[in-house]
Amino acid sequence: MDSDDSEAFEAPPITFDVKLPDDMNSGEVITLLEVLQSDVEGFDQMLIDCAQQNETGSPTVMETATEAASQSIPDVIRQNACTSTRFKSLNEEDLHQIEQNQYSEATKKNTKWGIRLFNAWCMERLHQVLDMYTVPTAVLNENLRKFYAEAQPKNLSNRSKKMDEEYAAEYHKNSMKNVRAAINRYLKDIGRQIDIVKDTEFKSSNAMLSSKLKFNLKQGLSRPTKHHPTIPQEDLIKINSYLLNHNPVALRFRVWYFLAIHFVNRGCEFHHQLSINSLKFDKDENGVEYVTITHETHQKTTKEVFMKTKKRQRTNECMPQEHQLAQSNH
Repeated sequence: MDSDDSEAFEAPPITFDVKLPDDMNSGEVITLLEVLQSDVEGFDQMLIDCAQQNETGSPTVMETATEAASQSIPDVIRQNACTSTRFKSLNEEDLHQIEQNQYSEATKKNTKWGIRLFNAWCMERLHQVLDMYTVPTAVLNENLRKFYAEAQPKNLSNRSKKMDEEYAAEYHKNSMKNVRAAINRYLKDIGRQIDIVKDTEFKSSNAMLSSKLKFNLKQGLSRPTKHHPTIPQEDLIKINSYLLNHNPVALRFRVWYFLAIHFVNRGCEFHHQLSINSLKFDKDENGVEYVTITHETHQKTTKEVFMKTKKRQRTNECMPQEHQLAQSNH
């Protein structure tokens, strides 16, 4: 073969094996493969030189390729390598944003209001705002104890136009409990491992809040809770006409409706406390059949205690009594 002909053939590619370290993770392997396949100027010659110098103790092919991955790899390839990992990489701000999503906008607004009210009391009484990040538990408890007793609304003249004057000077009992809950949420959000509602360190402040609410009630200062208006007669007729439909859905609604109208006095917790033995059918002196509840039902304040001592009954356990109740109201 003539020399001119031999120059027409390209030199065969140089190949060699690359041994990967045992501690190399999948992301690093993907990055290395993308570097080897990318068109980086001078990279091929660098690998050849590295392979020839490997026996003299120079950097290995793997070390050189890893360095190239961190320095010479194009930004597009580096971004693709990052997105090929399995898990997200979130900073502290992202984590905080996710945690904030557990609250509704109304709850967030309530938290800000409660903290603003407590800080206003601190400025007036202590001439400074307590650092909630570092304030000792004992100091916080003592100040909360005084705050619960002394807190009162502002703009009393405007409030007096909307309600009786004796009610205007005091917060509603639910408002005071909401303030305590707001402060508790704020402490949780900033990472304080304390609970001003349940921890024994806050026993005296919680006792003060309970005593204050009872004192207002005895003194006639506790504004009654405003309930939803009574259902008009025409709406009751419409509801009754729908509930008379003979299908399983209407039957379940009918039973729920009768229980709610005749027995429920506060919240939906009542329904979860019923079992197949909760209803008793009896007759009065005129022989008219009526239904009674065979046990005491608990309110929101004792729900947790009740649920610990009694298992919740499954819905289908009430089905026999539903039929009895439905029949008794035809």
